[in-house]
Amino acid sequence: MSVSICKVCGKSFESKCGASYCSRKCYRKEYDKKNHASVRRENKLIAAARAKEKLHDPRAWIDVFNENIRQNDGKYKSV
Repeated sequence: MSVSICKVCGKSFESKCGASYCSRKCYRKEYDKKNHASVRRENKLIAAARAKEKLHDPRAWIDVFNENIRQNDGKYKSV
């Protein structure tokens, strides 16, 4: 058992595995802050702006194509 300090509320607590949060409540607070709908929407807008920039740069198309291949690698297999 080791003593850890909660990332959210700052309380010290004993943990077996070096946890970062003292309770489920603190974990949910941090999770909700990172995954709130407004944050996700903002991330989508940023991604869309980057994609739009890449549309006008022919060299970027190669990067997009390679990234798609890397992400889908192993998902689709030929019969």
